[in-house]
Amino acid sequence: MADEELQWLTEKHYLVCPKGAMFKQMKVTSQEQVTFSGNLAATTEDKMIGNVFICLGSMAFMAGAIAGLLVAALALLAVPVAGWALALIIGGALLLAIGAGYMKCKTNAAARIWVNSSPNLVIHHHEGLVVGQSQLSCPPEGAMIDIKATFWEAMMSTTMNNVGHIANFAFGFLAGRGLGSMAGTLGTQGIRAAGAEFLTIARTEMGSMFNPASLFGKMSWFCRGMRGFGMFGAYKGQADIWTNDEMSVTDKLLASGQELVLAIFAAKGASLVCFPAGTTVHTGNGVMAIEDIAVGTLVWTLNEENGQRELKPITATHRRTTLSMMVVELGNGTIFEVTPEHRFLVENEWREIQSITALDELEGIDGERVRIKNIGLISKSAVVYNFDVLDNENYFVTEDGVLVHNGYAKKLDDDSYEIGVNYKEGWTPQQIAEADAKIKALNESGDLIISTPNRGSKSAADMYRDAGFEIPAGKDVDHIKDLQFGGPDAVTNMNPLDFSVNRSLGPQIYHQTKNLPLGTKVSKIIISPIK
Repeated sequence: MADEELQWLTEKHYLVCPKGAMFKQMKVTSQEQVTFSGNLAATTEDKMIGNVFICLGSMAFMAGAIAGLLVAALALLAVPVAGWALALIIGGALLLAIGAGYMKCKTNAAARIWVNSSPNLVIHHHEGLVVGQSQLSCPPEGAMIDIKATFWEAMMSTTMNNVGHIANFAFGFLAGRGLGSMAGTLGTQGIRAAGAEFLTIARTEMGSMFNPASLFGKMSWFCRGMRGFGMFGAYKGQADIWTNDEMSVTDKLLASGQELVLAIFAAKGASLVCFPAGTTVHTGNGVMAIEDIAVGTLVWTLNEENGQRELKPITATHRRTTLSMMVVELGNGTIFEVTPEHRFLVENEWREIQSITALDELEGIDGERVRIKNIGLISKSAVVYNFDVLDNENYFVTEDGVLVHNGYAKKLDDDSYEIGVNYKEGWTPQQIAEADAKIKALNESGDLIISTPNRGSKSAADMYRDAGFEIPAGKDVDHIKDLQFGGPDAVTNMNPLDFSVNRSLGPQIYHQTKNLPLGTKVSKIIISPIK
């Protein structure tokens, strides 16, 4: 380049670090005499030591991974993570990255050195710097800080760099979320289950992780943003490796393999941050949102005795809160949420979804099996819905029609069971109090052992009246300790109970226990509150 064509670096120019979150205007402190167009000329002594670019670099990925791991840990601990809490975790991780990037850049500033300076301009024994030729090297970070001629060039270049930082953060978040979930599988189900899950994700999800078409369809903006930026981060990671001329082919293959492993974790994480807001149920009038199901709605069910699909009416609806959910992704990409204790039919056995793994097959409404591609636990405070169905205690959910049991019976380590019931929507505070008292009295009535009911010849109401007691209006006569738990059919085991409470809790308890073998112990009955 001829001398007359050189554009010397002056204070009117800007510096952009590819790993930085900010650009800086050039500051000259080495001399005060030489100017070009009224701006001081820079020399190799002007290293911008007092200026911090906030070097994110790998910090963006690490901060995202920390945030993802934290969310995964909270999920495993069943700690609710509402939207604001998730935003707080992500915001905190970003602030941590910015703070660490600031300190890194400030610490490494003294090591900066100019390269490709020009001997055609020497000021106080220091060579001048040329726009488009000279670069400010930062050896600790392996970064080359470039010169930009205008403010707009610097801003656009930094903006593109920051898009890369955001992509790295998103990729790190997804990878951390997926790694945390798989670590949970390792801790609860062992290395074989964790290995199978890893291989399944590698086989079924890697295409989606690098496929822009997966960003279309029904999903939240958070999901779309995380997946989109995470996808860009995955592509960027591979591109940075294979365009690095300083790496050998062996090093590139090793680094690329490591990136692919991270992409597998990220693919797992993507499935845990992307899920629809509601669950759909198959009814006689087509698919409906579960929150719109009402008493009398006809839903499709399975008659387990003859294997036929039957329309049965809803007899009661229930609503409660939960602190954790399972996210299930089916083989065709359908994703839905369900509480961990919900049971699905797998190989003719009702199993809790939290004990089901990828590659297990669920019963479909058309009689075909639907394979699970991905499954994981998330922490989330949410209102969930369930209902009682006449005769058949099951129904079909999602567009694909997956069979789910409407009951909750959790088997404990000692082979006893924990039974769960729900308040009925619309109950008054008095009815809720009576329901609480009923469950409390039942839990305190002694061992609850599944037994053959021993009924007398008279109804409970007749026995109660014959003993000289009044039955208040709006009340049923209820057995304090239910007959199926070995309670006696005697007046001493009877109490008036609100008829709505009795006719809701009674069937719920019956449905949970009717398939349990005689002699089975029920350790506890819990009742879930309405939000």
